[in-house]
This record gives sequence, C-alpha cells and structure tokens, in this order.
Amino acid sequence: MFSDKLKLFFVFLGIILGIVFFIFLFNNFFPSNNLGSENESPIADNQQLSINYFALAIKEMNITKCEFIKENMMKDNCKNTIYLNLSKTNLNLEGCNLLTNNMSKIECRNFISLNLAIKTEDKSYCNNFDNTMQKDMCINKVLFIRAYSNLNLSYCDEFETSYDKNSCIKNISLSLAEKNLDVKYCDNLDNMNKESCIQKTILEKAIKISDINLCKQINEDMSKNNCFIKFIENLNESNLDIKYCSYLSEMQRETCEKNVIMNEVFVNKDISLCNKLNNTIVKRDCIYFTAYNFSLETLDIKYCSYLSDIDNSRCILNTINKKARILNQSSICSELKEEMDKSMCLSYFKVPYSITNETIS
Repeated sequence: MFSDKLKLFFVFLGIILGIVFFIFLFNNFFPSNNLGSENESPIADNQQLSINYFALAIKEMNITKCEFIKENMMKDNCKNTIYLNLSKTNLNLEGCNLLTNNMSKIECRNFISLNLAIKTEDKSYCNNFDNTMQKDMCINKVLFIRAYSNLNLSYCDEFETSYDKNSCIKNISLSLAEKNLDVKYCDNLDNMNKESCIQKTILEKAIKISDINLCKQINEDMSKNNCFIKFIENLNESNLDIKYCSYLSEMQRETCEKNVIMNEVFVNKDISLCNKLNNTIVKRDCIYFTAYNFSLETLDIKYCSYLSDIDNSRCILNTINKKARILNQSSICSELKEEMDKSMCLSYFKVPYSITNETIS
C-alpha cells in the first residue's frame, strides 16, 4: 500500500519536473521579441503604431490615415492639423469649421480671412475677426494695398484715423510724383516732405530727359547744387562733358573737371589730354598716373616717355619686367639698359646673366 503511494508520488513529481523542463527549453529555444509584461507591451506597440500613422497622415495630408490611430486625442490632433493646413493652403474658410479645437479654428479663420482680404482687396473679410484691434489692422492693410495698387488718392478718404489717412496721402503722392515726374503731387504734403518730394522729382526728371537746367528750379542753394552733382554722377562715360562742371561751386568744379578729363584720357588712351587741366599739380598727377597705368596695361614703354628722369626709368623697368614674365621670354630683359636691371629681370627665370647675354648676342 505504502509502496504504491510512493510510486504514485514519484510519477507525479516526474510529470511536474518534465513540464518545468519543457517550459525552460521552450523559452530558451523559442524566445519572443514581441512579448513583454502582460500589461505594458500591447500599449507600447499601439502608441508606436499611432505615432507612425500620425506622421504618415501629416506627411501625405491624408485624413483617412488618422482613423488608424487608436488614441482619441492623438486622432483628433491629427485631423485638426490636416484640416488646418489644407484650409490655409486652399484659403478655404469652410474648412475651418471642421476643426474641433477652438484655438485652431480661430487661427484658421483669422489667417484665411486676412489673406483673402488682401488678395481680393475686399475688407468685408476682416469682419471675421473677433478681436477689434486685429480687425482694424486687417481693414487698414486692405485699404493701403488698394490705394497703392491703384495709386488713387481718393481711397485714402476711407481711413478712419487722421494719422492713417495722412500716411496714405503722403505715400501715394510720393509714388505719383515719382511715376509721373510731376511736382504737382508734392503739394499734397506738409512743408518738409513737400520740399523733399520736389527736389527728388526734379532730379529724376532731369536725369531722365538729360537736362541739367531743371535743377535750377530748386530754390535752396545746397539742394540745387546737390541736384547738379547727382545729375553729373548719373551720366555714363560717353555723355560726360566738362561743360557740366560749370554748374558747380568753384571747389567742386575743379574736382569735376579733373574727373571728366581723367575719364577722357582713359577712354581715348590719350595722355596729352591731361594738359587740359589748369592746376599744375593735378595735371602732373594725371600724367604720372595714366602713363604708368597705360604702360603696364599695354606692356608698351612708349607711354613712359611722358615721364621724366627717375619716373621714366622706373616705368620702363617695371613694364619690361612685367612683359618678360607674362610672355615668359627672358630675351625681353635685354631691352633694359642698365646691367643691374637686366640681372634682376633675368633672376626671375633663374638664368645667369653672363650665359644669357652670350646667347642673346
């Protein structure tokens, strides 16, 4: 009897151990990456899946992808984001009504209303703003755009405040004066802005029709002289003429004449034109500067002949050195008279002077 019970006990114990051993083997040979704790793993998987669908829905602007999101709050946020972006892109006010978030709905309505108001120049869209200040800003922006696009002063009367109205009149008048080159529009401005408008309009007209005498219509001497200067500065090289310098003050006239003559010298490559300058120092500088530049630019020492003594020698030396290096011909160094200068010229080519001299001769 006792023996049978003991046998039964060992059989039962063997079965239990067998089951434990089987479970041990199963877990080791068939691990599951998807299984975690019974409560945490499904939630983590759902959250990641929802995040993936959210990102995909926003990327594709596809509202149907939001339906795969399990969490209601994330799903609503997904839909609101897409409705908001699509409504803004298409300027569709009705799309704002699909939004469930009140803040997003206001943002959507304000954005689209402002852009439609500007696009159509229709201030009635500004009535969609709940905030009075934002509404007024919207209306003013539409009125300004309408006035500027049509350049019509009558639109300025629609502004409620005198500040906005005067600002509109000022800017439209300046634009009309500039467009039509007519100073009559400057009469709409206060004294300070009026004078500035007249000066600017006269200058632009003078430049456009190439008539410097229009600057004489400016009353204030400094502004008139400034008009003369800017007119001359805007002339291209072919239209520069020394006669325009006579309109300037004595000090500015000398500088003007120098610049005009220097321009003629460079355009014509004629150094003798420097002699037209009355000031001895300015004339000397003109000859030195142009002779040196022309000789180095053209690699021709004939321009050095305008210089005397040491300046002439330096001009020839630098010109021949540059010519030899650019053409990569050491034989050009033989054109120099001084032996030391020849040696220095040849040193660039790393050729001893004595050998080269024999070769040349």
